[in-house]
Amino acid sequence: MSEATLISIVDDDALVCDGIAALVESLGYEAVTFTSAEHFLRSDGHPNEKHRTRAFENGAVGYLSKPFDEQKLIECLTVAIKLQSSQARRRRTA
Repeated sequence: MSEATLISIVDDDALVCDGIAALVESLGYEAVTFTSAEHFLRSDGHPNEKHRTRAFENGAVGYLSKPFDEQKLIECLTVAIKLQSSQARRRRTA
């Protein structure tokens, strides 16, 4: 049995976290939520260009700032999962 891909969700509003987690899980992914950005970006959780840049420098393949629509979230997840799958295939053939 394969494990579901884990998606981390960071938002200071627990209801928003729960809603996004429900959407992510409905797409077949495992979701984990954080109501504090300290663990994720070591910041106060208010997104700005510095945090966005830092996230991408540390391996993020998507970065959403509120408000965002569901389609944008789905697009980011699709890119992330394709990248992860591609990297896993390269590791297996190396």
